[in-house]
Formats: sequence, structure tokens, C-alpha cells
Amino acid sequence: MFPDDIVERNRAYTSDRVPEPLPPAPVGPLGIVTCYDPRLDPLLRPALGLAEDEGFFVRTAGALLRLDDRTLRVLAVAVCWRTSAERRTA
Repeated sequence: MFPDDIVERNRAYTSDRVPEPLPPAPVGPLGIVTCYDPRLDPLLRPALGLAEDEGFFVRTAGALLRLDDRTLRVLAVAVCWRTSAERRTA
């Protein structure tokens, strides 16, 4: 498959599609580090007992989190941002 094929498929997909707004982002300080593997998507929330609006996922290769890793910084900033967003909406 070539880039032109992908662009053409995207044009076909979007030509008669009605745009829909994205659902609101989950609010709250719960961040879960998980693997990139998309097969986990239908399993994660039920396995953790989370509703759709509870917590958010930070995806990494192998769900690894090291103290000197960028993922830890992303997780910290996201939790801080979401916590302050929760306070603004309360």
C-alpha cells in the first residue's frame, strides 16, 4: 500500500461522513501506564473496574516506566493538568 492509496481511502471515508465531536476527556488524577497494544483496549477498563470517564491511559512500549524516562514526566504533567481541570469544573 502506498501513501496515495491511503490518502484516497481517507478521502472516500471522509466524503460522506458527518463530523462528530470527540467525547469529553476524562477528568481526574488517575493515570494508568499501559502498553501500546490496541488489543488491550476492550479489556483495560473492565479489568480495572473503571468507567469511561475515570482515568486516562499513557501508552508506552511494554508499559515500561523508568524514573529517568519521558513517560514519567508526561504522566506527572497529565495528572497535574487533569487535577487542575477537575478543580475548575467543580
